Amino acid sequence: MVSTLASLLWTEQCKLISIAKISELLTLPIKKIGIEGFTTYSIKHASAIKLAEMGIQERDLNIFTNYTPDSKPARNYYVFAANRQVN
Repeated sequence: MVSTLASLLWTEQCKLISIAKISELLTLPIKKIGIEGFTTYSIKHASAIKLAEMGIQERDLNIFTNYTPDSKPARNYYVFAANRQVN
């Protein structure tokens, strides 16, 4: 699943698509379905939490969130996911 998602974020020149470009691609469809007040970062955050809930490995989550594979910040998404399941 991560490789499929990641392939959507690369240009033909094998460069990672910028956050601004991702935001541009998502803005119109999100506004059409009536969601207001979103940002690229809020979408990234919500997506990462959902992937953590689904049990994606931490290394893959780090890559998806553009952290180094052995980075520790992605562990926070597992905490958010666990808190959502409790509440």
